Amino acid sequence: TAVVEASSAAPVAVNLTAVAVSSLALSSDWQGTASTAVGASFTAAATLAQQLENEGDAAGVYAWAQFSDGTSRAVPATELAVTASTSGLDLTAGTATAPWIIAIAAGAGRECGELVTATWRVCGRTGAE
Repeated sequence: TAVVEASSAAPVAVNLTAVAVSSLALSSDWQGTASTAVGASFTAAATLAQQLENEGDAAGVYAWAQFSDGTSRAVPATELAVTASTSGLDLTAGTATAPWIIAIAAGAGRECGELVTATWRVCGRTGAE
């Protein structure tokens, strides 16, 4: 049995989640070869990290929007506005093929907390923050 709901109301963005990722590690328990892949099962995992400790350490900013209908989608870097609340971080704007980059600035002191804000801008309007 399936329940289908229809609505004339367009879904709206209700939340924007942005994360800064400095590294990605992939792991798998796959033991086969490409020729034995059909019908085989295995587990894969990705581990993201954010480790910014020294001058020049950098991380990419990735964001996704959640909508009122329960769906979500990635937000392209070209639609994000990223700001830092400290001069201890350098920002490089994202492009169609690369994320925004945050990096520890030269001479920056140690800081902790939510130091970066991302805002989704669509056609010059704020979609979500």
